[in-house]
Amino acid sequence: MARPSTAAGAATDRPIRRRPKNRKAQIANVAAEAFSERGYHAVGVDEIAATIGISGPALYRHYPNKYALFVHAATTTADALQATADGALDGVAEREPGDRLEHLIAALVANSIENRKIAGLYRWEGRYLEAEDRKRIRAVFVHVTQCVAAPLREIRPELTAVDATTLGASTLSVIGSISAHRTTLATRRLDTLLKSACGSILNATLPPAVPNAGKAAVGTVRGLAVTSKRELLINEAVKIFDRHGSHDSSIEEIGAAAGINASSVYRH
Repeated sequence: MARPSTAAGAATDRPIRRRPKNRKAQIANVAAEAFSERGYHAVGVDEIAATIGISGPALYRHYPNKYALFVHAATTTADALQATADGALDGVAEREPGDRLEHLIAALVANSIENRKIAGLYRWEGRYLEAEDRKRIRAVFVHVTQCVAAPLREIRPELTAVDATTLGASTLSVIGSISAHRTTLATRRLDTLLKSACGSILNATLPPAVPNAGKAAVGTVRGLAVTSKRELLINEAVKIFDRHGSHDSSIEEIGAAAGINASSVYRH
């Protein structure tokens, strides 16, 4: 019997490379980190593929284009937030509202810490989503906000639905704030700090509604009297960041909106 050639034997002995079963999720996670770190336009598909160790065409077997990858990364992150909220409440449905709220906040804080690198994706880069995709993610935030607001109103019956929703949204903002900076703290300390900050917000007393607040004069901030350039800068910066995102906003633009030059911004 003829013996197989050396080349044939080598080919037979070579291990077969198999595609990981979680390749699509792996791609989405790497993409979410990249989009969160540098913004939608600054990240290329080939760069994401290279980080994982595959080719661009191989990535397109999972996602038809960059936008589809972005949508999947954003919605997966948002869905995980909703699943965390629902899961936390499912196990404590029969408890007192204070216990339910405490359990919920603890779960949301833990989720934010665990997903810190990607938690800001749908907040900072969400403007690139098309209307229907943006609507879907907004629905997630409305749902999670109401998960916080519902037990809060049981604890504080004096709150109106609007005030409870405001406090709920503010609490979620604090929880997600760690995705916007890179301050290094031990996980336990960060967990304690976030829970404490959330408690302060949930116990806060909101000022009464201001009559005709929607008709504020030019040069004033709705609901807040501008008494310094610093407050004005913050107010204008919020609007500009919301329109363009952090990466596409400039100090010059913010300064101009507040009526000062760029170098003066740094004094505040």
